[in-house]
Amino acid sequence: DAFHFDAIHQIAWAGNFDSAGNWIDQAFVGLSAQRAGIAAFLDHKPLSGETLKLIPKSVTFAGVARFDFGRFLDDLRDAAINMDPQRGAQMYDMMLHQFFAFTGVDLRKDIVDNLGDEFAIYTSPDAAGTSIRGATLATKAKDGAKLETALSTLESTLNAMTLQ
Repeated sequence: DAFHFDAIHQIAWAGNFDSAGNWIDQAFVGLSAQRAGIAAFLDHKPLSGETLKLIPKSVTFAGVARFDFGRFLDDLRDAAINMDPQRGAQMYDMMLHQFFAFTGVDLRKDIVDNLGDEFAIYTSPDAAGTSIRGATLATKAKDGAKLETALSTLESTLNAMTLQ
């Protein structure tokens, strides 16, 4: 109930080769007119052509999606409140505070608020392999310098943890 899954009525996926031998996937999610929680989160406007331009012509795999991380965090906070009206918000806020204390990065202000909501993922013969390990995830950042600093800080923290 906290995530409002009852608004999702159908989910369908199909994949097949087209006439040129390229694999194509399509998905459909049928939602009720009243959308809240996760169902409202799934309801997106179409992607812009700018996102498709982020994908080089030489790729071996590509996909595009819209994902609003800020809205996702807001919906998670709302779900926490729905699950525990007394302490849900406090527990959620404490989790984000602990992330900051541990990494030195404010997940919301430094990363999430600087990401776009359209993403392209692709693998290229020029990358280190054609598996997901060699994939590139691209988006148009709102503040590229701030996002780069935050991700570099996060990377340094994770590398230090790995060495320990």
